[in-house]
Amino acid sequence: MTNGDRNLRLAAFILNIISMVALGWTLLPLAWMSPMTVMSWGIYKGTRANTVAFGVCNLLFINAIFFWGGGLPVSNKER
Repeated sequence: MTNGDRNLRLAAFILNIISMVALGWTLLPLAWMSPMTVMSWGIYKGTRANTVAFGVCNLLFINAIFFWGGGLPVSNKER
């Protein structure tokens, strides 16, 4: 594993932690955020295999903070 791969996996783990904290007030998503964050730590440490299925699920479920809370601000006022 190259140094760039390690840095990207660490960034993904940190983003998972931030998403878990930001969406912690909703208890149901924590049911899948906690195990997936632990698995991303295992991928970073090299004890788990990095798969495409995990990457897709990670983007869909954990990083949903960018879909729910992020994005461009939209105003309903007419100019």
